[in-house]
Amino acid sequence: MKPTTYEFTLTGVSDITFGKYCEEKKDKGETDAAREERVWRKKAHANDAGEIVLQPFALRNCIVAASKRIGMKIPGKGQKTDTARFQQGILIADAMTFLNSAGQPVKVDDLQRLPMFVRVNEKSNLRVMRIFPIVKAGWTVKAKMLVMDELLTPDVINEHLVDAGMFIGVGSLRPEMGGILGRFAIGHWDDGKEEWVSDLRKV
Repeated sequence: MKPTTYEFTLTGVSDITFGKYCEEKKDKGETDAAREERVWRKKAHANDAGEIVLQPFALRNCIVAASKRIGMKIPGKGQKTDTARFQQGILIADAMTFLNSAGQPVKVDDLQRLPMFVRVNEKSNLRVMRIFPIVKAGWTVKAKMLVMDELLTPDVINEHLVDAGMFIGVGSLRPEMGGILGRFAIGHWDDGKEEWVSDLRKV
């Protein structure tokens, strides 16, 4: 079977924040707060041009998580769901640049800050101040996905994308992790219809 390529747009209906691990240690005499002020922008993924990007595995994992949540049955396959088909039958290979509401790439210097008290680790109740980079709602991402499964039809894919954007999300503090950020819709808002109109299309 020849892969089918789909393109679609993620439109941010909420802010999105990032929490990439930053290995930089404190400089001599530098306080924890000063280090945080110095490195917080580095918690977002950026390309060589300094543009903020969504990693391909983040979107792929988001869609697979949606397939587990939905548990859509495969016609003629009893209780089997389509999760394995999404795990094995889709490929998102390229990082995707975040665009602002004007359609311009979001640069590192465009990031805004979100200070939060967070736990040091999962085993400790000690909380420390951390600063996370955010992109405000209204961001868009142009995505391209290869599909190698004839049962993953446009309607099935679109349903999973819609669910992924509403209940799974991308980035840190997303719904999947108990947060509310990183939520998205597919396509654009139509004022006349008062609904989101998907732009999922074969290429």
